[in-house]
Amino acid sequence: MDKRREARTKKRIACALFIKGARQLGIVIDVSSRGLFVQTNAKPAPGEKVRIELTLPGASQATTLDATVARVRMVPPRLLSVAQGGIGLLLSNPPEE
Repeated sequence: MDKRREARTKKRIACALFIKGARQLGIVIDVSSRGLFVQTNAKPAPGEKVRIELTLPGASQATTLDATVARVRMVPPRLLSVAQGGIGLLLSNPPEE
């Protein structure tokens, strides 16, 4: 049973995350109208504020989004070859597109 509030669209978009001023790399895996999931090694706490910078397909300039960490998916080290961890983000001001 899927508990998601919004339909998700699979994407693969490279991004940079800014967490407490530190830059981390990630890949957007899926997107909804209110949030996104980013595959990353960063481990911010739920509720923490994050800034995301990414270039959307067809765009010439990077887009910057503010978000809050909704959940953190941890993967045990022995499973990193088959699964990746990441963070679910709730966008503060989602763009219309």
